[in-house]
Amino acid sequence: MSPLTYTDAVGGALERLRGVGFEHGPRFVNHAPMAAEALAYMGYADDVPRWVERNLRTHTYHEVPDARWAIDPADPDDWRSALGDFSRVADWTALFERELALAPWPEVLARWWPRLLPGMSGVLTHGVIRTAHAVRAISRAGEENLAYRRELAQGLGYWAARYASHTHGIRPGDEYPGTGEGEEYPRTADTDSAAAALDGLVASTPVSTPPHPSATPCR
Repeated sequence: MSPLTYTDAVGGALERLRGVGFEHGPRFVNHAPMAAEALAYMGYADDVPRWVERNLRTHTYHEVPDARWAIDPADPDDWRSALGDFSRVADWTALFERELALAPWPEVLARWWPRLLPGMSGVLTHGVIRTAHAVRAISRAGEENLAYRRELAQGLGYWAARYASHTHGIRPGDEYPGTGEGEEYPRTADTDSAAAALDGLVASTPVSTPPHPSATPCR
């Protein structure tokens, strides 16, 4: 049997994990998609299927809340009001699936991560971490791969639904300073570092080639 490639291992894991909830227990994060991608990236692609099956046997994930109503990305009042509302996580992932079907993933990411960055502390930053793993995966597989696009939508949707801002002077949905047009706000070392890392992924990485490891904030 031929060894699994990175793309085969991650793609298979994402299909197996499709529909699995974002959390288990008292708001413990579902690490399975992130761990599967990391294992494949580190050269353990053949171990990914077995690891995923063991994870599913040993964890009971909560059901994803039902979709309620569509979030309008063109209406700031609409999408701002849904930030940090985990009951809207299915609405958020549906929004990003639509966005990713209409535009290249770097364009969608460049539009949304400045808005989401001030709220990255939610669930110990696992929204942005899952997004970063998905970015590394889709940059290798290509955006025509539906499973990888779907996983990026899941990462961004989880980030938005668990948005939690503790940055003084920034309202939910405001772009972080230096990431878009807007007023000046206080900066911190942690958020500057995250901004630089994600900016590198968007600005300097072609879709067809993997990002340099130093530009990937998820290892």
